[in-house]
Amino acid sequence: MNHSKDKSSCNIPERFENMFVFFGRWTAILMTTYHIYTSMFGLPSAVNHRAIHLCLGMIIAFSTIPIFKKMKNKGRSYLFIFIDFLLIILIVIITSYIVTQYTNIVYRVGTPTQLDTILGLILIVLVLELARRAVGVQLVIVPILFLLYLLFGQYISGFLGHRPYSIERIVNTLFLSTEGIFGMPLGASATYVAIFVILGSIFDITGLGKYFIKLAYSLTGRLSSGPAQTAVLASSFFGMITGSPSANVVTTGTFTIPLMKSVGYKAEIAGAIEAVASTGGQIMPPIMGATAFIIAENLDIPYLSIISAAVLPAILYYISLAFSVHLQSKKMGINAKLSDVGNPLILIKQGWFYLIPIFTLLYFLIIIRFSPYKSAIICILVTFAISILKSTFKFNMKNILFAFEISAKRLLTVVSACAASGIVIGVVTLTGLGLKITMILENLTRGNILLTLIIVQITAMIMGMGLPTTASYITTSVLLAPALIKMGIPGITAHFFIFYAAIVSNLTPPVCVASYVAAGIAKSHPWKTAIAGFLFGLPGPYLVPYVFVFHPFLMLVNDPSTSQVFFSFFIGLCSVIIFAISLRGYLFTKLNIIERVIGVTACILFIVPNFFIYGSVLVISLIILQIIKLKKQVVLT
Repeated sequence: MNHSKDKSSCNIPERFENMFVFFGRWTAILMTTYHIYTSMFGLPSAVNHRAIHLCLGMIIAFSTIPIFKKMKNKGRSYLFIFIDFLLIILIVIITSYIVTQYTNIVYRVGTPTQLDTILGLILIVLVLELARRAVGVQLVIVPILFLLYLLFGQYISGFLGHRPYSIERIVNTLFLSTEGIFGMPLGASATYVAIFVILGSIFDITGLGKYFIKLAYSLTGRLSSGPAQTAVLASSFFGMITGSPSANVVTTGTFTIPLMKSVGYKAEIAGAIEAVASTGGQIMPPIMGATAFIIAENLDIPYLSIISAAVLPAILYYISLAFSVHLQSKKMGINAKLSDVGNPLILIKQGWFYLIPIFTLLYFLIIIRFSPYKSAIICILVTFAISILKSTFKFNMKNILFAFEISAKRLLTVVSACAASGIVIGVVTLTGLGLKITMILENLTRGNILLTLIIVQITAMIMGMGLPTTASYITTSVLLAPALIKMGIPGITAHFFIFYAAIVSNLTPPVCVASYVAAGIAKSHPWKTAIAGFLFGLPGPYLVPYVFVFHPFLMLVNDPSTSQVFFSFFIGLCSVIIFAISLRGYLFTKLNIIERVIGVTACILFIVPNFFIYGSVLVISLIILQIIKLKKQVVLT
């Protein structure tokens, strides 16, 4: 049998397949251009802007991502290429309808026409298909479950049941209003996230990410745990401009993981350190993950307030990881000081121009207080200007188009997550499910804040497994943030607690994407890497949220004094360090089980308000025990 002939007879000719991908590529470039243009010269009406944003994202997805993954290499058949073409036509029709009929739609919200209902139902299906292709089935399951609750919740007896809703009422909420698909999450994606993803891609293309890795290497290479500390610092730097754990792992991990392995770290330990370091990029200002912009929209506060609140917890996150890495190196007897690391001052002198865009962004965002997307646009223009003056940037037209294409494709995950989450928000709004969950949680925990926080964290981790942080955060915050706020926790603290809980889904087994990506690079056992990543993450992303809930001055809540902020940070620092010591089982020498229990108890006492003194006594006792044990070992040797 002639294989090539058989393939050509069953699959669409290669030239048509290439045309389809070509169309998707130029749509991606168009999408990036659209967002740069609107950020510079003004946004259209909110619903129209979000509709165009969603439309362009769908066209890219349906053009470049086949219905089934196995078709990626084999090519699509005539049937499936026709289906994809039909889906593109449908989303163009729906978007055109929204844009041209926007005024009429606004006036008849609450009384949808038959055409509104038909187009709304089609859009819901298209959003679910976009989510399935861009992220996976796991993103589709949650909105489908909520839709089933909306349709059949009337048959549930008791507190969780609701009255029946007509299809017209459902479509009115999910399609015509800003409480559904075209709601706040998609608005944040279209307005803020898009332009910062573009900025991150441009930074990546110009070589800023590689420069940060070199800078981190030069700053940490001379330490005994140098290669591992390079991973921590480089991932912090790079995550600061990308906010994507997987992208961070792939970019920095290809350098840091082999480096760690070469000096004696086990493969799973090297992968775990990189996974935890990369995950923290989502909470490292100034360019945090997409979720940070959605929190700002949720709370209706400036993005600058989000950055200010995030700084100290992010520093604690990375201090806890750096300290854990140091202890692990001591415990394993690794002394990996490197000699060819270079001088950081010379590196800064040679590459000072790489830092100009970052300082430009901070200047216009913090000092001038421009809006985030205007600050990002100025930063992009400055980057273009530097690329003309400095050939090192290598930013020609080919690279610009590539950056534009990559930016839009990186946006697909966020667009799909925000659109799918809009379905969840619409259902919660229509049925009042959020209020019901709040009441259930209050009755279950009887007002115990610690128990409530544990339940919320576990729920967010379970709901977020395999999902982008954005989708996990939106779904969980809609249901559970009101419960935390009602218990007296400040809004920004409550939302950041859920944000952190959504973040650690990247590290929590059995579904921990960042750890699995790192395991692939490290060539280690995925499950061992996942467990190690979970343990390395416990002092940081798992523990830090409890610190800022019980000590909200850490997030600059309620205009605290300098001394209050300092004391809160000191408590947090003591907590994460002593917890890291207990988990690693090493301080001056190895800890036994009793010493570990003392350390964990001290950590808890540090976090609980008004028990700092008792925690300090336990820490001093632990240090004395370790000194005695160390002296005995010295005598014996």
